[in-house]
Amino acid sequence: MCYLGLTLDCCYLEVLHDEVVQDAAPGAQLTINEATIRQYKAAISKATEPLVLAQLADQGLAQLGVDQRLTAGNDYAISMEWSEAIHEDHPIVDGIIYASRHDNLSYSVALFERSKHKMAWTEIGRLRDPRIPDLSAEIKRILDKYGVQLIPDFPIT
Repeated sequence: MCYLGLTLDCCYLEVLHDEVVQDAAPGAQLTINEATIRQYKAAISKATEPLVLAQLADQGLAQLGVDQRLTAGNDYAISMEWSEAIHEDHPIVDGIIYASRHDNLSYSVALFERSKHKMAWTEIGRLRDPRIPDLSAEIKRILDKYGVQLIPDFPIT
């Protein structure tokens, strides 16, 4: 399984935001260390063939007779059962599209292993790499959007 965010904002939410919230006291300023961010890389993925995705978001939920508890909770057992059932029962389906549990206007894709040949990847680089100023600016914009303060690294002298 490969997890993708349709935007860099969604990637941040799905990968780093849980850690930010988990480390914060209730009502406290959300923070993240620059060193933590730099542990991650950004890449652009592009489908080289059309993807067939099961829609576990928006009207797809109602059509299946379920609601966002299927994909938005922190009990992954139910969502994993659904994922396995879709994978087993629908071999033409390449993966699942679902709303991020942190921002229901952001969407993620869980791509089944059998579909990896339909994707191409271009690595951008490490987050907050000063040699990639546009990416650093985007990360700063995303942190501001979600109310997260960036704690800069200070050299030890």
